[in-house]
Amino acid sequence: MKMTFAVLLYLLQRQGCHLHTAAGADNEESREIQRLRYLKRSSEEQILSDISDGQKTLYLKDGDTKDSVFMYLSDKSGMPEAHPCCHIKGAAESQQIFEYLAEQWQELDAWENRLAQSILQHVPFQNILTQGKTYIRQEYALIDRDMNVMFSTPEYHTELANTKEEHAEGIRRLSAELTHSLLMRKDFHEAALKKEGFYFYNHYTESLLYCRNIFLFDQYYARLICRLNKGQDNISQGEAYLIEVLARYIELYFQNNLQTPDRHQNDLLHQLCRSLYADEKPDIALLQTALSPYHWKLGHRYQAAVLKAYQQEEWQTQMEITLPFLVRELERQWPDSCAVSLGNKVLWVINLSLTEQASFFSRFSVFIRENVCRAGISEVFSGISFIHSAALEAEAALRLGSRSNDTFWYYQFEDYRLRYCLENMTKDLPSEQLLHPAVRLLRDRDIQKGTELVPTLRAYLNCGMNMTHAADQLYIHRTTFCRRMEQISHLTGITEFTSDLTLDLLISLKLLEEEGN
Repeated sequence: MKMTFAVLLYLLQRQGCHLHTAAGADNEESREIQRLRYLKRSSEEQILSDISDGQKTLYLKDGDTKDSVFMYLSDKSGMPEAHPCCHIKGAAESQQIFEYLAEQWQELDAWENRLAQSILQHVPFQNILTQGKTYIRQEYALIDRDMNVMFSTPEYHTELANTKEEHAEGIRRLSAELTHSLLMRKDFHEAALKKEGFYFYNHYTESLLYCRNIFLFDQYYARLICRLNKGQDNISQGEAYLIEVLARYIELYFQNNLQTPDRHQNDLLHQLCRSLYADEKPDIALLQTALSPYHWKLGHRYQAAVLKAYQQEEWQTQMEITLPFLVRELERQWPDSCAVSLGNKVLWVINLSLTEQASFFSRFSVFIRENVCRAGISEVFSGISFIHSAALEAEAALRLGSRSNDTFWYYQFEDYRLRYCLENMTKDLPSEQLLHPAVRLLRDRDIQKGTELVPTLRAYLNCGMNMTHAADQLYIHRTTFCRRMEQISHLTGITEFTSDLTLDLLISLKLLEEEGN
């Protein structure tokens, strides 16, 4: 651990010394002090250490009064004017300050050794975080990427945690309101990329936080947050450095002790879902090997969904946090499911044979509303090998549904099957060429003469060729409807509606409807 001028000032403040830092101190107070030892004492001052660049020395100098001491950095023997220095009030003499700093230096080394031993001895990570209270004055907590409160100091716990929901081993979650307020903020997502300490204002709790991200193998994993007291707008550089030391040891702990969870994005089941989504064909033995640890079977009933989060413009890092959060939250709430992150979307496969279905859609609709995303849902299918086609169904439902009604939260493929068929019919040929000649003729007649022959034919076919019901649907007299049908027969030459002709006419009328005619 480095000993810096800033750390020395922070240690003196903790002792209750009243400090006044001279101008220029903020620019150089992070300068590293190589060693702390008594070199000489004169009638005016004592030298406590050399500075790493060999150009400056740390001095303690008795003040003009008996209860004051000056501590300063200088390359001269005299008191500097523009170098970091502080006036310490309430100290009897420089010797007492020296003895206190020497003792604190040793205790800091011991503190760091205890942090290192905790990693080697595989103690619970909460033990490491508890040791931070030795030197960190702020209330602090560790929040992981799933919004779990992994640790918090007692006074901070009530503010952060949702006391109604507790996980295994006593880990609690952030309240749903706080979680959602954070996920909707651009600066929250961008902050996940920061490697250094930073300040973050929590509007929900109206508190200023000093934060340090925890990275696991270069991936954002958790955040150490320190809550500043009311009226406090920053923390000292010395305390910030000690928070950095604690954060580094937390990172080391997780890198050395974190066990890979049972469900993670690189396990065999998730890899299998990715392969099936890409339309690869794994052999039966591999399928059974991947499914057996989760008690899934090849012939179970499944359903697939594709979820997309609402992405704000220029939120570069939003998907890097939101989508992984959605993946883990889906699997937490529905244990018999597998969620896979695929670029800007999530593929979710749920095993309906092992899942309570009575309240599935009501729970799912609440989930996507709370997490501000949309979803397309496939038909139920038997056999996990059909994931590829089910995912295509879900993507089509999401695409077609969003286009026709953007106020819905999720779209089921069964509601858009016909529209999907029509869309694929017109991929190679324009809809105009697919129209039955009779339908095209009636449309043109309506445009030229102002008649309503197309609506008449549509009502006739939709009502099962029952003229009375069709006339009622159009709010016209049955006699009027019959005359229109006679006109249609005369113009088109259609006298008998076979099953194939009826289907052809209905498809043509649906294509016109899709075009707004």
